[in-house]
Amino acid sequence: MQLLPTGFTLREAYISDLSGVIELAKRSGFPISQGDFTQRVQEIFRQTDHRIFLAVDESAQVRAWLHVHVRYGLEFNPTGELGSFVLDPDCRRTKIGPALVAEAEKWCVHSGCFRLVTRIPTENQDAFDFFSHQGFTQIKEQIVMQRLVRR
Repeated sequence: MQLLPTGFTLREAYISDLSGVIELAKRSGFPISQGDFTQRVQEIFRQTDHRIFLAVDESAQVRAWLHVHVRYGLEFNPTGELGSFVLDPDCRRTKIGPALVAEAEKWCVHSGCFRLVTRIPTENQDAFDFFSHQGFTQIKEQIVMQRLVRR
């Protein structure tokens, strides 16, 4: 069990937490549109194979969030995947990050997943070091391509 800093709690997110999640994203430097973000979060809440976990401080301020979901494929068993992980810069090097990863892993086991993966931009050495320290191992490098679809 991960011990959190005094005054912090881990829990699942609720729609009422949306403003705190958006505020953390902005403080952390993520360029987000509140309308688009709200729509995405609401869609995630409708999915049974997605969860958002929060770390909140004693004043109920959101200080970190982690989005995890089950990924299905023909060539692999159900896999937990970290969709996003944002930690307040003031809370780095505390036990909040490892505690959120442990919470995601417990949820993955409960959801029938055989592994937990994350995708890290190659230039993000801090994230690579963090996840390596949490027991993740690099399994491949890849190029991600996209094609916009017409609506």
